[in-house]
Amino acid sequence: MTVAIPGLARIPCTDAETGFYPVVVVTGASAGLGQFLSVALARRGCRVAGVARSRTELEQTAALCPPEHFLPVVADVSDQQAVNRAFQRIAAELGPVGILIAGAAIYLRHDVLTQPDAPVQQVLAVNLVGQVNCAMAALAQMVPEGKGRIVMVGSFAGDAPLPGSLGYSVSKAGGRALARALVVETSARLPEIVISEWLPPILATRMGHADGVPPAIAAEWCAELAVDCDPALHGMVFAG
Repeated sequence: MTVAIPGLARIPCTDAETGFYPVVVVTGASAGLGQFLSVALARRGCRVAGVARSRTELEQTAALCPPEHFLPVVADVSDQQAVNRAFQRIAAELGPVGILIAGAAIYLRHDVLTQPDAPVQQVLAVNLVGQVNCAMAALAQMVPEGKGRIVMVGSFAGDAPLPGSLGYSVSKAGGRALARALVVETSARLPEIVISEWLPPILATRMGHADGVPPAIAAEWCAELAVDCDPALHGMVFAG
């Protein structure tokens, strides 16, 4: 079922009265949507671990967040061992991961009919394998706790491919299948691990379009989705 944002139910993962704010991992936190998501969640009081490959850009994200609410974590999400080490470090420094927003992605245009060396594998490694690696690492910490929240950032390109973006479209179609498979794996045994998919609009970022939605606005929508732990959201797809 696909629904539009806003208009969510509200069973918050955060609790200002008790001072409970879960550890949130945002992948792709060095720029664009991931950067704005990190800031939005940090401003809500969450302890955010931002994962990306560029330390310099992660430090820029940290400078935008409230003090001591953002931990820069340098890792390549396509590297399973690097991801596992990153999540172990996050747990050691901040505590078990309570929320994962898996949004790291690259978009490399290529003509597969004229470019035999088109970077399809590279795009799949980051966009799809990266989501698998991060979801598995997050679940390893959520399962013992019996609860958690995962938001898989997808794309309409997974259902409606565009010319010149075979790698991106296939990776996003795979990501959509991954989200559904995770729901099936967890729904009966761990109903308090709530997994949803979010399909953002076209954004005004370096991967998007200048006339798109400002990423700061879209980030607020996703942040509200991520901190809502209502089990009724399990398996739902949100657009916008």
